[in-house]
Amino acid sequence: RNYALGVLALVSFCAIRAKWPDRILTCAICLAVMINTSAFGAIIALACGGWLFLESFRGANRASLMSRAGVVLILTFGIFVAMMQSAPPTDSSPRMQGWSATLLVEPVGRTISAIWKAYVPLPVGFPHFWNTNLLDQLPTFRLGSVALGAEDIQTILSIGLLGSAALLLRRTPSVMLLYVVATIGLLLFMHFKANHGVRHTGHVFLVLLTCLWL
Repeated sequence: RNYALGVLALVSFCAIRAKWPDRILTCAICLAVMINTSAFGAIIALACGGWLFLESFRGANRASLMSRAGVVLILTFGIFVAMMQSAPPTDSSPRMQGWSATLLVEPVGRTISAIWKAYVPLPVGFPHFWNTNLLDQLPTFRLGSVALGAEDIQTILSIGLLGSAALLLRRTPSVMLLYVVATIGLLLFMHFKANHGVRHTGHVFLVLLTCLWL
């Protein structure tokens, strides 16, 4: 599946950046490939591309002006190719062609809970385990007049995980910023466009792995 190619491109980017930090053009090529695997891959790749460009101004591996221009050109070309080949056909469903302005209609917590489902992907059990989470079966808890369902608890845990991960990355502020930007970007896309379970929410976990690697 195209998601697997996106993971391959992301892992390649991390490995090259870790071992050969001066090869920023090779890193940019990996990100350009990732842009063309899926919309979720494109969001992560663009966030990583912005981080890579900013990092080219810092440290012992400070890049030349030509290298920085090369990063911008490679990523721009990747975006152009992706836009050319990803437009939905005219006979696809309206849901895939348009955007959903449901921020005030659909519960935001349902989208935020994707963090818990991605970080702790423990299914309910067989035979119907796909796209389930162990906490889906929690009963409703009442704290006075407030009722907390399974989704509410997953949302609270998700916010806690997001804050904990950000604190874990605080020693490297640029990576912490990458984590926050990429995660929020994915959540916004899932809220307004598409969230079909673990194959989509799993990209949130890939962002965490990427930032820990970097």
